[in-house]
Amino acid sequence: MDVVPLEDQLAAFEAGWEQAVSRLLRELSKRSSQERVYLLARARLHAGFRQYGDRAWHWDKWERRRNIDEELADAIVYLISGEVP
Repeated sequence: MDVVPLEDQLAAFEAGWEQAVSRLLRELSKRSSQERVYLLARARLHAGFRQYGDRAWHWDKWERRRNIDEELADAIVYLISGEVP
């Protein structure tokens, strides 16, 4: 697998940012996506309990915001980095 240089990744990010945000919002508005994410979130909550317990329930609002922002940022990068069904 060839390495994608950081400069190319940043250029793709800048070029694809707005489209990726729009795509993410469209995805989240679809009932089928909501159902898929619901099932995955529930499964992750269950699977992660042994390792993480109730840690997220004790975060302050700023740590919770930071974690949400990080996950959303990752989703944007995933959408820009290649094709998604």
